[in-house]
Amino acid sequence: VKEIAKKHGLLVLQPERVKKDRAFIDKIKNFNADVLVEDGDVFDFGNTKIRCRLTPGHTAGVLSFFVTFDDGTVAAMHGGIGGNSMTIPFLKKYNLPLDCRDIFVNGLHNLASEKVDFVLGNHPGQSDTLGKLEKIQKDESILNPSEWPEFLKKAEAKYIATYDNP
Repeated sequence: VKEIAKKHGLLVLQPERVKKDRAFIDKIKNFNADVLVEDGDVFDFGNTKIRCRLTPGHTAGVLSFFVTFDDGTVAAMHGGIGGNSMTIPFLKKYNLPLDCRDIFVNGLHNLASEKVDFVLGNHPGQSDTLGKLEKIQKDESILNPSEWPEFLKKAEAKYIATYDNP
């Protein structure tokens, strides 16, 4: 992970932070994490594959997911578009690095080269989830290769408008 983080100018995960997070996860009732997912991991579910990409900024360990279906269609979900944890007061309060804001924007740029056919939002309003559901119910296509770059540009514009001032 550290080599990939350096290569892409990403925040390097701190081993002590990972241990602390793992300890927290292990305390959640009825949840036992047996694996830590890392950048580049691919999970194979028969004809569907999910590839993970480290996209820190929102928080240090955020992952984005690229789902490839058997017909080659790719869906993407950015793991942390929201900027609530990138405000200067939040970062200072929790003694977090201020450069996570630049890392977030660089991560958006790095993801722009991914081939994506449609976007899955973390929240319904992020990628018109309900509109897509209506299209699917009408047997209409939800494929839109321009949606991903537009989604990333919109995220960057929102970030700049909201957080670009210190």
